[in-house]
Amino acid sequence: MRKTLLIAAAALAASVISSRAQVYSQNIVGYVNVPLVSGYSVLANQLDYDGTGTNNTVATVFGTNLLAGTVVYAWQPATVGYASATWLNSKGTLKWTGNTNAVSAALNTANGLGVFISSPGTNNLTLVGTVLQQTNVQALVSGYNFVSSIAPLGGGLTTTLGYAPTVGDHAYVWNPATQGYGLSSYINSKGTLKWSPSEPQLGVASIVFLETAGVETWTNGF
Repeated sequence: MRKTLLIAAAALAASVISSRAQVYSQNIVGYVNVPLVSGYSVLANQLDYDGTGTNNTVATVFGTNLLAGTVVYAWQPATVGYASATWLNSKGTLKWTGNTNAVSAALNTANGLGVFISSPGTNNLTLVGTVLQQTNVQALVSGYNFVSSIAPLGGGLTTTLGYAPTVGDHAYVWNPATQGYGLSSYINSKGTLKWSPSEPQLGVASIVFLETAGVETWTNGF
């Protein structure tokens, strides 16, 4: 399996470049540089804060690296909407307001989720943490799932990232340059199962909106 995150020997750093992110790693610790556009970008936190997969927060993931006025949105399947938290300047003090708990939950690496980031200007965000080296099984609900590969990999949704689609699935991949979605559907074309018009491609630290025809799972690992 092709890996766009390369684990290097202890004294040797290596890097690979995806369409939207650059990754460097030593052993199981590394960082990802993610460019944020003025407008909406998507982000999956695929490097974990402490190796547990569960203790990531807006503070540990973003630090003070966002521009004042940045809003982070976390998809809420139960309400089919978003919870949000804002990094704002209040009387000279930068702080978070809003539903930081929901946003932090979406940043926990083991959940395989992600967020939308609305930035008032271009910005570069650096994620730092540990690669979870394990087999990951994500439960998907029937309907919309805003999810990412838990493993910090980039490539084809099925061929590289291990998602096994069923006929009727739809994948919406956000394009920050156009501020819109690209759509691929999994179909049966004259007896051939395939993604149409093409297999969805995800960069490192990226997200896909999967509309599934039923309850499914996504299994991958690193």
